[in-house]
Amino acid sequence: MRVAVAVVLLVAAVAPAVAGERAIQVGGFFAVHDRETIPVWPERLQMLVAGTAEGPLIADAKRRAATAGNPARFIFYQSFSSLDGGCGCFDAELLARLRREHPEFVLKAGDGTPVSTYVDSLGPGRQLALDVGNPGYADAWADAALARAKRDGWDGVFADNVVRGRFDQSWSAVPVSPRTHRPYTVAEYRADTLAALRRVRDRFDAAGKLFVGNHGGGWAAFDEDETIRQQVLAMTGVEIEDFANTYGGKPQSEDDWLRQLRYLEFANAHGVLTWANGGGGTLMKPAQREFVLASYLLTRRGRSVVGDLNGAKTWWPAVAIDLGDAKGSFYCVEPATPCPAPGRAIGRDFTRARVFVNPGDAPRTVPLGGEKLVGLDDAAPAPDPLPLPPHSGRVLLRGDHTASRTSSGRAGR
Repeated sequence: MRVAVAVVLLVAAVAPAVAGERAIQVGGFFAVHDRETIPVWPERLQMLVAGTAEGPLIADAKRRAATAGNPARFIFYQSFSSLDGGCGCFDAELLARLRREHPEFVLKAGDGTPVSTYVDSLGPGRQLALDVGNPGYADAWADAALARAKRDGWDGVFADNVVRGRFDQSWSAVPVSPRTHRPYTVAEYRADTLAALRRVRDRFDAAGKLFVGNHGGGWAAFDEDETIRQQVLAMTGVEIEDFANTYGGKPQSEDDWLRQLRYLEFANAHGVLTWANGGGGTLMKPAQREFVLASYLLTRRGRSVVGDLNGAKTWWPAVAIDLGDAKGSFYCVEPATPCPAPGRAIGRDFTRARVFVNPGDAPRTVPLGGEKLVGLDDAAPAPDPLPLPPHSGRVLLRGDHTASRTSSGRAGR
């Protein structure tokens, strides 16, 4: 779940790679947490999250991004499977209108009461579950999003809460399916969500707009559920909010990290934009950020982005370094079939860098073969073999690395 803000996404326009793409593309909040980001983020970042109050700033930000060589896409927030009636935002307006005009779109419990989501954080009655299985709701949702995109000149939408249908304690009740008149099963809900995603995606493709979803927890069911894999392919892009680290900022378990890696590899390999958002804001924390960055780099292709940076003081100059092109996919340092596998360090080589991650609980070492490499932040020579503590990552630079952008973020300065 995200706060209800507009999302400004600066990514390459199409795959394959276009001019201006870089190995590291970064996302963050624009002005919401720090007004000092207004003059610098459009040049430094490739994905910016903005609030509705920042709408008047977007046209100028977009021009400055283009001048700096950032291929720009601007998309706004609209929750998908549920709408927040108390946010004081566009979602609340949309929910109020739909309840007046189409009360059948609100999912009900067995006793006929509306089903709430996020009751553990928002309480009951505020964020209501909508009937994603009703084609009328999918069309009404798309109508609202496309009308706003046309009115304001957005390039697409960020669809929050594309959930995997696990009816846990955050739901007030298991909803009744309006088709079967029985409590929804997880399989039914996921199938209905897939149909809705495909229907909305068709509308957005026809309009030439992006449809990027926060695929909430989809990675956790990715390995065993083909419907979840098809949901990934039904969107222009997908986000993992708790990537590499949990929402509380602790490292994901090795098993969960491997699930996330497989999810991102699948999406990126199929041309789906990915947004790997380090859980707990860990891309902003010096002690944890290299683990997030290195984990992201293992699968990044085309338009994938790592985030978030929320304030001007959280700028990390290292993310402007040009790592060059990837020399292939990730690999297990100690060979394993299949790879990725538990108990292994994972690596990937770029023309100007090498990346290694140890997602497990035990320390590991990686032989560098005598190659002279230096650290990302301090340019200190890397030891050979390279020690990797538990849940850590390293991005090591070769001697021919260059900065693709200065600290201002603008190419060519």
